[in-house]
Amino acid sequence: YAVVVTGCPRASRAMASIPPALDPQGSVSLERVRLALAMRRPDAALAALAKAPALLRDDENNGQFPVSLLRAQALALKGESAQARAAFLEAKQSQVPLLDDPRQHVNALGNLAEVYAGLGQKDDALATARQASGLMPPAKDALDGNYYFARLAKIEAQVGDADSALSHLRELLAAPAGYEVSVASLRLDPVWDPLRKDPRFQQLIADGAAT
Repeated sequence: YAVVVTGCPRASRAMASIPPALDPQGSVSLERVRLALAMRRPDAALAALAKAPALLRDDENNGQFPVSLLRAQALALKGESAQARAAFLEAKQSQVPLLDDPRQHVNALGNLAEVYAGLGQKDDALATARQASGLMPPAKDALDGNYYFARLAKIEAQVGDADSALSHLRELLAAPAGYEVSVASLRLDPVWDPLRKDPRFQQLIADGAAT
């Protein structure tokens, strides 16, 4: 995803070259949606979801995203608050039962954290994101662990816990290759908009660009 965000025009051309019918387990639709959201094009994200399966496979991070959650985030970006809330509640309903499945537990927690953030439930969002990251820390799994750690930072940014989000961003930027978070993604991804006017966030970008 960091690669996609780094070069949006190049990524758009790459996506356009993929046949529309080619979508193994929804993975291509997921990348189309991620790219559209990074480019602040919620209508394009919604169009990519229109014919997508109910669950989109994230092979990179061994997880799944319910279409309802992605639709909710696109609607929220578009400013359709009432429709976004309904979609967030639909996503919650789909994920809560998965908490009882050991194979789906951490993934469901990560999705629910984004649901709670979208619903404005700060305490639930933070607690759930921290639980997911605690169960899959970077020390346990360098790839999936950093993924959930980055999700935690994004949740913290969304719900207004700027101090924690910035602290965790420093750690993520120091990780090899900027796999989950990069200077380019910080500049573009709407998820970081709540931090955008914070001088500390601006300094993070400046310091990263200088290295």
